[in-house]
Amino acid sequence: MKSPAKTYVIITTAAFAVMFVVLNFFPRSTFSERERRDLAHFPEVDTANFTDGSFTRDISHWYSDSEPFRDEFLSVSELFNHYKGITISTEGGEQIALVSGGGNIEDPGLLAGTDDDEYDDFDTDSFAPGDTEDNGSPSDSSATKQSSQNGNSDMDGESSSDYRKTNSGVLLVGKEPNVRAMMLFGCSAAYVKKFTNAVNTYHETFPDVNIWVMPIPLSIEFYCPEEAQKLNWPQKPCLDAVKNNLAEGVHFVDIYPTLMAHKDEPIYLRTDHHWSPLGGFLAAEVFAKEAGLKFPSIEEGYTTKVVHGFVGTMYGYSKSLSVKRSPEDFVYYYPNTEFTTYVAWYELDEDFKITKMHPESKRAYFAKFKDGSSGAYCTFMGSDKQITRVVTNVNNGRRIIILKDSFGNTVPSCLFYAFEEVHVIDFRYFTLNMKKYVADHKITDILFANNLTFCVTGAAGKQYTRFLTQGGGGGKTDNDEKDTVKKSTPAKDTAKITVKDTVKTSEEPKEEPKEEIKEEIPVEPTAKDEVKDTVEQDTVQ
Repeated sequence: MKSPAKTYVIITTAAFAVMFVVLNFFPRSTFSERERRDLAHFPEVDTANFTDGSFTRDISHWYSDSEPFRDEFLSVSELFNHYKGITISTEGGEQIALVSGGGNIEDPGLLAGTDDDEYDDFDTDSFAPGDTEDNGSPSDSSATKQSSQNGNSDMDGESSSDYRKTNSGVLLVGKEPNVRAMMLFGCSAAYVKKFTNAVNTYHETFPDVNIWVMPIPLSIEFYCPEEAQKLNWPQKPCLDAVKNNLAEGVHFVDIYPTLMAHKDEPIYLRTDHHWSPLGGFLAAEVFAKEAGLKFPSIEEGYTTKVVHGFVGTMYGYSKSLSVKRSPEDFVYYYPNTEFTTYVAWYELDEDFKITKMHPESKRAYFAKFKDGSSGAYCTFMGSDKQITRVVTNVNNGRRIIILKDSFGNTVPSCLFYAFEEVHVIDFRYFTLNMKKYVADHKITDILFANNLTFCVTGAAGKQYTRFLTQGGGGGKTDNDEKDTVKKSTPAKDTAKITVKDTVKTSEEPKEEPKEEIKEEIPVEPTAKDEVKDTVEQDTVQ
């Protein structure tokens, strides 16, 4: 009979032998479905990287990043991480867990299919918690009072400073199969001026254009339990700061009361960091009413469509099996009106830098995803890396640019009944000159639709200001001339159209003939393998 020591040695040696064979002789992984990103490639050698040592560092990174069966090993790791974190049970039996280190919100790979580099420009030092006692931190008594009024009271317990220092903390609330995963909000109202200064500059630059600002709160503002309030910073002070720092004449669209009134409805996705299409619809309704525009109800003007079994980005952030086991329905609304979509899309390199802009071409606005697809939020336009222009059958002289991050993707299709043209520009992907673009397209309204994080950091404001002075044309194409000719009423001048203007709408929308669009929608590069299997063109326009 073998001694326990010999048995241990044999088992350990066999395990190491198996791992050695697997890691060195099995095919390397090239794409991770679990992380939804391309994995590292074997580096090319040249004199520069060989002499400075980067070649060997790149080899080390390639070896660890592309191990065989990477996703399977990650799944095993999840079994251990599933039981890690701070867990609190409320009196009602609700479970709250803080998962830290589960994913870096600055990592482009985790945002494949939505916002690859959405948070790359975060200045995390600028909102260190120790500097903001009087600017909306959890210690701010006025902020805590506001949060308590909203149904989220403060919590006596441990300090949350250990969690606020990074953007990787994820708060998990509830039990399977209804777990809600939320990013903690850790920004201060003290930094909104970088964003509002950019907005005010647009107001000065385009005095005849209506400028609208619609900051979008994050889900944790509405769903953070009382027991976890110490871990999170309230967002209402930041919203108020944005409003108070806008120049006279800039319209602030306050969607907070509407979202609060509907928080018991699925206005935010449980498994994704975005809000839901319903949340975007309700926000667009608030904007349309303030702008004096036509806005039919969902029942009157839309066809409801559903992608079942959706699990979004928060699974990647948290690496929590409870999120994976809590799929939800992704419900969106297809406008029952005529519209034609044109897209000029960008090619990006491995560092997510723009390398080429493709000419505008006709595309489908909606991408169709199969049930169970984790990329369903890309239903709208298929990608952020493009300039989208939608021509509707409205003849009221109003043309809008929506300047946005991915949160704003749910808004444009809700305005196809309200504007002649809807232009959608992501603040990370625009190489043209904004002044020329506004003039060439006879823009009458500009709406800033950014999630609140970008309103309290310099990322979006810096880009928006740059758009006004950077080179590049306005993007006017032959299609613009054709669209103008086809209108029964020519577009109005760039003279400002006030919100009191009477809105003329077309007759009952006719059904546009079905059209097969053969050209593939450009989707996020890091989600390309998934998209090949799940995305189809929605050819009903």
